Amino acid sequence: MWRFLGLVVFCSLAGPLQGQGEKSSPAILCAVSPTAILKFVSTFCLRNGLLQSHMLALQFPDIQPKGKQPEHWIKDLHIVKVFAPSVTVELQGKTADAIVCVQVRLHLSATFFSGKHHESIDIIVDVDIKSRNKPVDFFMGTFSLKYESCNVEFKIAKIVCPVKSSATEGQFGLAFHKALNALVLLYLPSNEDFASFQRLLLVNQVRPVVAEVLTTTFPKALCRVVELVIRLVSIDFQYTANVLLSIGSTTTVHYRIGILPLITSSAVALELKVLIRTGGRIITVPISSAPVPVPVLRTHALCLGITQASLHVFLSILVRIQPQEFICTPEVFSGAVELTDAIAVLLSNQKCPKCATKSPLKITITVVSVPVITLEPKRTIIDISVEIGIFAKGPSGAISGLFVMRANLKLSVQISVHDCKLILSTQLTSLELILVSSEVGPIDVSVLGKAIRALLVETLMPRVNDCLSVGVPLPSLLHLKMAYPAIEVSQTVQSGREETDVGPMGLGRDAPMVLVALVVQLQVL
Repeated sequence: MWRFLGLVVFCSLAGPLQGQGEKSSPAILCAVSPTAILKFVSTFCLRNGLLQSHMLALQFPDIQPKGKQPEHWIKDLHIVKVFAPSVTVELQGKTADAIVCVQVRLHLSATFFSGKHHESIDIIVDVDIKSRNKPVDFFMGTFSLKYESCNVEFKIAKIVCPVKSSATEGQFGLAFHKALNALVLLYLPSNEDFASFQRLLLVNQVRPVVAEVLTTTFPKALCRVVELVIRLVSIDFQYTANVLLSIGSTTTVHYRIGILPLITSSAVALELKVLIRTGGRIITVPISSAPVPVPVLRTHALCLGITQASLHVFLSILVRIQPQEFICTPEVFSGAVELTDAIAVLLSNQKCPKCATKSPLKITITVVSVPVITLEPKRTIIDISVEIGIFAKGPSGAISGLFVMRANLKLSVQISVHDCKLILSTQLTSLELILVSSEVGPIDVSVLGKAIRALLVETLMPRVNDCLSVGVPLPSLLHLKMAYPAIEVSQTVQSGREETDVGPMGLGRDAPMVLVALVVQLQVL
C-alpha cells in the first residue's frame, strides 16, 4: 500500500487518473480542476490586454480582384477596438485535449470602393473562436501544444456608413445623393427620411461585400492570434511547474514535469519528478513501480499528492542535527538534579568506584537514524532514534563513561502550509529506552524514562523543530499561493477499478490504494 500526503486546493477530482509513459509512481502527483484551468487561462489571456493587443495588431490583406476591376470592394480593413472579450475552456476527456473558446465584439474600419468613388465604413462584428489544442512532444519536462483545429464564426451586428457633404471627403456619399435625389425625392417627405433611406441602401450594398471579405480573411488571422496566445499560456503553465526552489542556503529542489499532462473532463493531471542537490550530492526522490492514484479533490481546485517515500527524503534533508554534548546543570536542563538523582538510585546497587553521582553528569545526545514519517488516518508520526551517553567525573577527576542507551522516539506531527511551503512541527509523544552498552554492569534504563523524556523535550526537540521550520518548498502551480490553509487529514482506500470517465493512473484492477490528504485553501496571486 502507498500512503500520500495530499495538498488539496479549491477544486476536485472524482478518482484516480490514467497515466501515460512509465508505469511508476512519481514523487508528486498534481490534479487541476477545469475551474482552476479556466481561471488561469482567462486571467493570462486578458491580463494587461494581451489578447486585445494581439488582435489590434492584426493586419488584414486587401483582397485584390482577379481580372477586371469589380464594382464594389474593400481596402484597409483593420480592427479599431476590442470590446469585452471572454475566454472559456472545455476539457475533452474522450479526445484528451482542450477547447479554448474566445467570444469578442470587434469594431473594424475600412474603406469601401464603388467604382471610382470610396467611403469610410465602420463594422461591428460579434466573433466566436474555438481552438482545439492537445499536449504533444514531451521532452525533458517540457511539451508543445498541437494546434489541431480552429473554427471562427462571426455575425455582422452593424455597419455604419456616414454620409458626408464634402466632395473631397465623401465623394461616394455625394454621388449617391445626386443619383438618388431625382428618383426618390418625390416619395420621401423630408431630408431626414432621405438620409435614412440612403444609408439603408448603402448598408445593403456594403454588407455582402463585407461578409465576403471577412469570410476570406477573418478565420486565418484570428486563429493565428489565438494560437499564439494559447502557446504563451502553455509556456507560463509549464513555468509554474518546472521550478528550482531552495531549502535553506545549501540545498535546492528541482521540480520538473515527468510526463505529458493528462486531460480528462474532470481534471488536468500532472506528474512531477523531484531532484535535490545538497552538499555536492544529487538525490533523486525515489519512484516506485507500484501504481499510485491521485487523491480525491471533491470541490477543490488543485491537488498535490506527495508520496510517503518522498517525504522520507525531504525529512532526511531537513533534519540534520549535530551531536550535542553538555554538562547536565540546571542552567542547561531544568531537571538536571532530578536526572542526576535518578541515575544515582539506578547505580546505587552497582559496584562502581568511578561513579561520582553527586557531581554534574556529562551527557551526549546523537541522532543515529534517519527520521521516518508514517501517515495514518488520524495522525502523522515521525520515528527517530538517538543515543544518549552518560559520563561522570571519577575521584581522580577523569571523566569516564557509565552507559549508553538508545531512545526510540515517536513524534506527533502538526502539518501546515505557509508561503507555498510544507511546514512540519513535532511533539514528543512516547519513547522507548534500550541499553546499548554499560561500563557498570546490567542496569534497567527504563526507570529513567520520565527524566530522559524531560531532557529530550528541552534539549533535542527545539533543534528538531528548528530544522523542520525551514519547510519543504512546493511549486506554485498556476501561480496559486497557499496561505492560511484549513487542513484536514483523511485516509481513503480505493480499489483501483475502472472509472467511467477517469481511469486509474497505472492501477491494476482491484489494487488497493491508501490515501491521506490535506485540504488547504489557496489565494490567487
